[in-house]
Amino acid sequence: MNSRDFDLTASVEEAFARLERATLDFEHRPAQTEMARRWSETLMVGGALVVEAPTGVGKSLAYLLPALALRAAGSGPIVVSTHTKALQQQMIDRDVPLAARALHLGRAVRATTLKGRASYLCRRRAQGRLRQRRLFAAGGATVDPGIWDRVESWVERTTTGELEELAAMGAGPAVLAGLAAEIASDPIFCSGPECDPASGCFAKAARREARRADVLIVNHALLLSDPGLRQSIVAEAGALILDEAHQIERVARDTLGITLGMRDVARQAARTDARSGALRGLARAVRRGRGAGLSTRVAEADQALRPVLDHAAALTRDLQVLLPEGVAAARLAADVDLASVSPAALDQLLAALGTLVHALERVVEAAETETGALRPGAEDAILEVQARAAGWIETEQALRAVVRLEERDQAFYLDRDERGAPRLNRRPLRVGRALRETIFGPSERLLLTSATLAPEGEFGPVLRALGLEPEDVSCACLPSPFPLDRMVRSVVLEGAAPNDPAYVEELASVVASLASLGRNTLVLLTSFQMLDALAGRLRPVLEAAGVPLLAQAPGEPAAVLADSFRARPGSVLLGTASFWEGVDFPGAALEVLVIARLPFPVPTDPVIEARSERIAADGGDPFRELMIPEAVLRFRQGIGRLIRSAADRGAVIVADPRLVRASYGARFAACLPSRPAVARDPAEAGAIVREFIESEALPCPA
Repeated sequence: MNSRDFDLTASVEEAFARLERATLDFEHRPAQTEMARRWSETLMVGGALVVEAPTGVGKSLAYLLPALALRAAGSGPIVVSTHTKALQQQMIDRDVPLAARALHLGRAVRATTLKGRASYLCRRRAQGRLRQRRLFAAGGATVDPGIWDRVESWVERTTTGELEELAAMGAGPAVLAGLAAEIASDPIFCSGPECDPASGCFAKAARREARRADVLIVNHALLLSDPGLRQSIVAEAGALILDEAHQIERVARDTLGITLGMRDVARQAARTDARSGALRGLARAVRRGRGAGLSTRVAEADQALRPVLDHAAALTRDLQVLLPEGVAAARLAADVDLASVSPAALDQLLAALGTLVHALERVVEAAETETGALRPGAEDAILEVQARAAGWIETEQALRAVVRLEERDQAFYLDRDERGAPRLNRRPLRVGRALRETIFGPSERLLLTSATLAPEGEFGPVLRALGLEPEDVSCACLPSPFPLDRMVRSVVLEGAAPNDPAYVEELASVVASLASLGRNTLVLLTSFQMLDALAGRLRPVLEAAGVPLLAQAPGEPAAVLADSFRARPGSVLLGTASFWEGVDFPGAALEVLVIARLPFPVPTDPVIEARSERIAADGGDPFRELMIPEAVLRFRQGIGRLIRSAADRGAVIVADPRLVRASYGARFAACLPSRPAVARDPAEAGAIVREFIESEALPCPA
């Protein structure tokens, strides 16, 4: 398609004009129309566009209007990939319908989300598994018998088949995770024609709907991990849009990486064994007095599980030497000799895994040979054993990959599972080539956008990290639509440095002073250690003043705590990593933001350490090329929590004197919404903020 066939720019301009005339709360935003214009041009001629567009620009409408107009003119479907569920839901509920109305398409626009196969129910599989409730070991947890009735009822009546609905069943996370794994769509079990949308295989139903959609919305992890999705729907797409694109590199590193621990092996064993797993299901399918050979093979496979568990436990104990008590993660450098750390367990575990896989394959062969010894419907039990065998093959391959420490451009390290036991990890240092080959290269029309993409407007480093050549990409850095210098008061506290023993006490004084304003205050921290220390000092002071204090706990998701914060006016929230981005606090839900320290990556983080070494080996400067850019982007993401709409107003306080003392401080100061005032102590910082917040001479912009 070319411009002679269809004037896309004119169609989009007309759509914006309709919105201004017909939508009461719609306002003209020059940055939004500029983004839409640039994307329209890219859609017409092909190529890649990268846009950094701050909060408030209205990115989703800017890219949906041109893409939907092109779709209506005959292009392939639109694929949008995001990082957060909130943005996906916003597009389904608001943005896609709004864009469709603005374009006057004359027909309904089909928009749907697609998740990974393991997120959907297979009703056929569930019905077979739920007939044998004892198969659900749930890690030995006590299960309320009423849960099974509720689950069976849900299996029969659900219209979406999305397993996240199980959260309403009233069981604990461990039970639900085990249950979901047993009734989810499975690539082997669901491969035949018996599983189809009509029989209740919701993964296949979701794929069918995805192929029919005008707009398909997925998340980055699925886009990167599912070759079938890329080779079918994405390959035929008229446009591929990656929103929240600043997360792509990290998600790619995790998706292309491997994590393997004893808990993974134990869960897999429980799903396999003859006590509560797939082997039990097959054993129960053998007719009484028949199938002696098959029963023998089942018993042999069950016995082959014990060495796997024993050697995995021994390897875990041996690895503990490399991960001392109190250490969260430890890098495994190429010179680490795992053979000396675990002289026998590693080799024996690999051998035991091979033996187990062969034993399971012999079970399947015997079952397919002795079909007369099996009851009707045993085909499903055979498929379950086949699926477990495939899972153990993947486990063996994963183990071999995570101990290949000599491989270049990979970070190998240990961390801890939810119970504190060591896990082996492998992560690629560079993901650009994989992204280019699997996603960017095949895409004829590509958009990457985010509120934070390029430190100081320089796109080169991020493009190269993602495998894109700067000369082949059109880039734009759009201005904020808000008068931030009037909406936000920025303050830097030039007091104790973060590594000073007096720092936490000084930070507590700042927060307590700000809390007296009675406005919702969010404190962004970079570690739970500092969070706990700050909470300990603040709690008695704020309790005495009647100010609610919310403190994030390790592993606690941001969403629930964020809801409590929004619902409690005048409260103080202490949050770490998950609060720096992805949570919105419009209006009075957040008026004071405190950034405790500049968010540099932890230099001893195994992946950061390995990436730094790689940069240094290539003759670069890790601090300048990795640490500062990562910290600047994180800093900008944190600041973005404060102003979410034209009606917002507030103050941001940076309690890190490096912003005014360090040579690199100006790079962070340039990210602040307004020229910062420098306060010498907590009292002065509190006074500056109070004057701004309480001032009627600076009304909140309309």
